[in-house]
Amino acid sequence: MCRNPLSTWNQSPYIPSTTTTAGSNVVTVSNVTGIRIGTVAFANNDDLLGTAYQTVTVTAISGNQLTLSVNCTRSTTTTNVAYYLPVSDTTWSTPLNSAYANYGGSRAFIQYASDNTTWGSYIDTMIDSRNNIMYWTTGIQGVYDRTRFKRNSNIYIPLGGARFATVVGSPMKTGEITMATKLFKDTTATYPEDWDLRPVDTSYAYRAGAPTPGFDKDFNGIPITTPFIGLYAKVGTVSIDTCRFTYGQWSACNGSFQTRPYTASPTGCVGTPPLDSIQRTCVTPVVVRYFYYSPQRRSIRIDCNYSGVINVSSVLGNITRTYVYRANGQWISVADLPAGVYFASTYGRSFTFMR
Repeated sequence: MCRNPLSTWNQSPYIPSTTTTAGSNVVTVSNVTGIRIGTVAFANNDDLLGTAYQTVTVTAISGNQLTLSVNCTRSTTTTNVAYYLPVSDTTWSTPLNSAYANYGGSRAFIQYASDNTTWGSYIDTMIDSRNNIMYWTTGIQGVYDRTRFKRNSNIYIPLGGARFATVVGSPMKTGEITMATKLFKDTTATYPEDWDLRPVDTSYAYRAGAPTPGFDKDFNGIPITTPFIGLYAKVGTVSIDTCRFTYGQWSACNGSFQTRPYTASPTGCVGTPPLDSIQRTCVTPVVVRYFYYSPQRRSIRIDCNYSGVINVSSVLGNITRTYVYRANGQWISVADLPAGVYFASTYGRSFTFMR
């Protein structure tokens, strides 16, 4: 079973107009429909948001202003920033794909070259795929039905999210099936690389493999006596988890993480609950406790549970200064401002003051 890090989304992104300011993590979008805290902002092949291909999230929303997890590198208005659902949204990918995978991926398994390609036209087989378990949840087509993509005895498990169906996209070949029932011993970990990928006893995988010359041991080094599908030959009983789980209340958000207790029944049962059923990421709300101007100190008092940026603009709306502040209280000197009337804002809070 191999994992494609490029296939992380199953819906089109939202692409409103985005206005950025160099050194600030607050951006203004033309429309916030479909965008929420945790949404991933992605600028393809562009270092506008930190560095190219960096995973950037929306941490706060106020009107049409979004606070991002990184500062922007330049001031511009663009439609090159796409906003995707967060990977923690279980309707988009279950199990979750990696938070550091590329956004904008495509098909899971594919012969990219056309059957009509000139180079290598004398070759009748470009790919010979056999005895694989292909499991994907990204709401995309799995394979193309092409002449030189040979397939035999593969299992396809296309588990789509709630928004888009996941499809194989090709008729089954010899020995191939699609299935949606439990196949692996343990899939409770958040990421597939941590699963127990031994098929359960009744699995089609143990009786329908195609002979593969040159492969005489399984992933654990066990000699292969009967062809099988997947990583492991059958060497013993692989039972299905038998527990039923009852869950308690979620704990308060501890910065970015929360958990909840559970009980298993009947007593002595075998199994553990899915990891994403007992722990999940969360976002602590932004709380601005104080935000005001002191003419005596010629400073702005900001006390917030997050670090951030204060944008100071003129009465004409032009941003004059940006001031970065740390979390949990700080005086920001604005003595460098010339005399005039200004507008200060951060995390949706604002006031007008005179220098």
